[in-house]
Amino acid sequence: MLTSYMPTYLETTVDQHGGTAIDSSTSSWLQIAVLWLAVFAIPLLGRLSDRIGRKPIMWTGAAGLIVLGIPMILLMQNGSIPSVFLGLLLMGVLLICFSSTGPSTLPALFPTQIRYGGLSIAFNIFVSAFAGTVSLVMSALVLATGDLLWPGYYLIAAGVIGVVTLLFLPETARRPLRDGQPSASSPEEAREIAREMAAR
Repeated sequence: MLTSYMPTYLETTVDQHGGTAIDSSTSSWLQIAVLWLAVFAIPLLGRLSDRIGRKPIMWTGAAGLIVLGIPMILLMQNGSIPSVFLGLLLMGVLLICFSSTGPSTLPALFPTQIRYGGLSIAFNIFVSAFAGTVSLVMSALVLATGDLLWPGYYLIAAGVIGVVTLLFLPETARRPLRDGQPSASSPEEAREIAREMAAR
């Protein structure tokens, strides 16, 4: 939504349906600013997730999509640069709640023997199905209904799906990978692990 549909939405869709559009140059610069902030925030949020867990950060993202889905879109409709930037920034912050935790959460859901295959198949199918079609789906819905809030409804639906998923998702922070081999931080600990495995 943030990187593929919002430029079109801000530059043309809003104007065609009674809102105030912004020019493509301004839209691009605002997007770049938000994405650069995300570049610096993702490692910090990822590090925080190592301490407090992945799920609290994902819960924040999912709840934020539900609560802020419509307000973010309303901010972007009035054409004021500070307002548009705030809407994009909120969307970016909620995005990094997932992009900072997903790379460490998703691989841990699969056993070692199928980790790369399972992750790549599941991730790419769903990214293609939902992220890849968001521009087409949003454009079609806004065009068919004239309702500029469809991107907000879509984000709310994504948040609801996220909440349901999080109810069943195991916490992966500070836990060994499934079927992973034990690791040691010193030669002495490695010898102790070897002795325990030999005793089994």
